[in-house]
Amino acid sequence: MYKSFLIPIFFIVSYVCLGQTEVVKNVGDFTSLRVFDKIPVILIHSESPRIEIFGNKSEDVQVINKNGELKVRMSTLNLLSGDDTVVKIYYSEINNIETSEGSSVKSEEEIESQTLTLNAKEGAAITLTLNVEQLNIRVNSGGVINASGNTIDQNILITSGGKYLAKNLNSENANINLTAGGNSVIYASKSVIATTRAGGNIDIYGSAEVQQKSILGGTITVH
Repeated sequence: MYKSFLIPIFFIVSYVCLGQTEVVKNVGDFTSLRVFDKIPVILIHSESPRIEIFGNKSEDVQVINKNGELKVRMSTLNLLSGDDTVVKIYYSEINNIETSEGSSVKSEEEIESQTLTLNAKEGAAITLTLNVEQLNIRVNSGGVINASGNTIDQNILITSGGKYLAKNLNSENANINLTAGGNSVIYASKSVIATTRAGGNIDIYGSAEVQQKSILGGTITVH
């Protein structure tokens, strides 16, 4: 059994539909999401937080809500095999999304938040349309983040071959640091502070005033 500080899963419904098992879980409120094991997640805004899991391994997906942080991963005997599932997560409010181990998060809806942190690593991906005031981006180890929409300020850290593709994300100000390879494409209308260390490429679009520095290699291109 989970310890008392874990928010309980209130009920689980499982049935067979079109040859696949669907599992429905009510998980309680959460504002942070972490996804592992190649699991693909679709985010859907709702006033009733819950999860719907589809696929042949749907019953092997583990969901834990600990103090408002929701973790979605495969069982111990099915590590890194979540690509045989589809997980729909219904959320009421979210301010942190982290993907790792080849997992992915996307949404067909615009994500709204005052402050939002996105973190993709270990070959994982995040693809979202945003409407936020403060955006924090962390990408490393082959992770990829695709962002579009609108933000006022964005703070970006890219390391070890990460990619941040945000030409279609309208921002006013951006502070970007890229270390040990990787690529980033951003748009800003007022100001950009851009730094590369030990390689990598930054492409900057828009009318922003740009302060740039390259240390031990790397390319910064203002279009």
